[in-house]
Amino acid sequence: MDAKVRDLIDQVFTYIEKSGDRKGLDYVSEKLTAARKDTTAVVTHATELSEGQKQSLTEAIKKRFAQASEVEFFLDTSVLGGIKVQFRDYMFDESVKGRFNKLRNYL
Repeated sequence: MDAKVRDLIDQVFTYIEKSGDRKGLDYVSEKLTAARKDTTAVVTHATELSEGQKQSLTEAIKKRFAQASEVEFFLDTSVLGGIKVQFRDYMFDESVKGRFNKLRNYL
């Protein structure tokens, strides 16, 4: 994030906090979180990934989605194996759990 943008955000939060407008603070926080999510791709994986694997996935995701400014990785053993990649409305689910769910819906 650009230093000027970060400084502006800090000023907005400081102003809202000093004014005591809790609803305003919640609103701005919600909008900033939504904006951040809009440019962040999320990879969910069942086992630890090496730095090389993370780097390869990051490069592939950013190549596929030029708007993705960040890639976050989350370890979730409930997916059982494989990975899920989510960016905005796009979901690529090649996890074992996802495949089981697809099979169950098919049957």
